[in-house]
Formats: sequence, C-alpha cells, structure tokens
Amino acid sequence: MKFFTDRKFFKAISFLKIFLIFGLTLLIGCRAPKPVYAHQPPQKVDKLTGELVILSFRIQKDSTSATSIELLDKHFIQGTRKGAPENSIAENQLVIKQEDIQLNVLTELSIDHPLINYVEYVNEAGEFETKLVRQREAEFFIRIELKPQTSYLRIDEIREGKETPVTQLKIR
Repeated sequence: MKFFTDRKFFKAISFLKIFLIFGLTLLIGCRAPKPVYAHQPPQKVDKLTGELVILSFRIQKDSTSATSIELLDKHFIQGTRKGAPENSIAENQLVIKQEDIQLNVLTELSIDHPLINYVEYVNEAGEFETKLVRQREAEFFIRIELKPQTSYLRIDEIREGKETPVTQLKIR
C-alpha cells in the first residue's frame, strides 16, 4: 500500500498519461494521403433538349366587343421549364394552343383574361369586397415550352363559356 501513496508512483502515472495522449495524437494525425484530382474541363453541350419562347402581346377590345391581339416581341431561349404550367380556372380566359403544320393541336395552356380582372378592396364599413374591372387595353406575356413539331400558336378567347378564335401566329 505504501507504493500507491509514494510520490514516484504519481509521477510515473503522469508520465504514462502524457505518453498515451502523445501516442494517440500521433496515431490520429497520421492519415492516408488525400487523393490528387486532376482538373477536367466541363463537357460541351451542343444543344439543350427543349426550347422556350417568351411572347409579349397587347390585347384590345374595340367598340363592337371584338378582341384583337397584337404580338409585340418574341424571344427564343434554349432550355426547359422547371415545372408544369398551371392552367387558369377563371370563367374568362385566353387559351394558347400549339399546332403543327397540319393545324393539329399539340398542347393547350390557359391564362386569366388580361382585360377582365377581379380587384379586392375595403369598403366604408371595413369589409372586403370584390369588384369586376374590365379594361379596353392591356399588355401581357406568356412563356411556353415549344414542342419540336410546333409551327403555329393559336390564341382563343373564352368569355362566359363561349370559345372564340382571336389570332393565329406562325411561330417557326
């Protein structure tokens, strides 16, 4: 028992602790060398798979309640849409149809009618109300992913359940 209370015993224990800590540090610090990577330039992609078109329009309603749509600008971009476009569920809308050379409909996209908007406001009683606002002229744009066989875009107007052709554009 006298050996465990001796000062040399505690020095020996302290020396062993330091030796173990140093030895573990050496083992942990010695690792396998990291692999060396060689720089590789990115591969060139000749053409992306899809094609987007961004179209800007002006829509007008004349005195006979006929609607005319004028194309203001058109931009083609290589790429694809990230998600599927949402179709309008409004009563009044525009339907954009992609057609092939034989005028067969390939896809349809519907958007809210740009001339007919619902506006929310607070009345004098502090309650929310909705008001229908009809405009004579407005500008709008659409972004569509074109099918490879698309030749024409046709825009139809749906008002109060009745579909009326408005314009057809040669896209390519």
